[in-house]
Amino acid sequence: MSEPYTTLNRQAQRSILAFQDALLELVATQPYHKITVTDLADRSGLTRSTFYAHFETKDDLLDSIIAGVLDEFFGSVDDIFGLQTDSGKILESNKKFFRLWRKNQHLFPLLDSLDFGCLMVKRLREYWQKLYDLNVKQALPPIEGNYSAYTLNFLAYAFTGFLKEWIHQGMQPSADLMGEMLYHFTGYEAMYTARDRFRHRFGMPEGKSG
Repeated sequence: MSEPYTTLNRQAQRSILAFQDALLELVATQPYHKITVTDLADRSGLTRSTFYAHFETKDDLLDSIIAGVLDEFFGSVDDIFGLQTDSGKILESNKKFFRLWRKNQHLFPLLDSLDFGCLMVKRLREYWQKLYDLNVKQALPPIEGNYSAYTLNFLAYAFTGFLKEWIHQGMQPSADLMGEMLYHFTGYEAMYTARDRFRHRFGMPEGKSG
């Protein structure tokens, strides 16, 4: 998008919402990759030029939908920043992730799109990088160099993969149980165990496990 959604005027916001709704309606009846900008314009009742005033590509439109949900999630767990060693808060944030997607289950048809998975991973990767840069490097023992890159990518793909499989299984088990299971794969205990085992191979300094 050419500018942040929150800074747009009401007419622009209405146009963006109309294109988002059009995409959701179209993807319910045909594969994402077959949907064209012309289809989106026709379904929304707007023009192609209006589409390109807000998006460069169809993937930008899809990304705006993903961003809307993830921004809500990130905003709901911002209090975790600076509290990185509080396992209970991290566990609760994982549960919130699944609860939020359950609330937005009208978006589920989009998850079968390869582009959705890629964009989801990208957004989550950016979030974990922000979290790491703001706090982890200062508050916790070092997770440095190439190892941190592997860790951040693992988190992004783990959240995306768990979400997609959960949806394919009809949102079973519960959102809270999924959040708990994901925490056991990606929580600090698991991250520290892996880090301590491979620390010397990545040339990281010794330190306590937090």
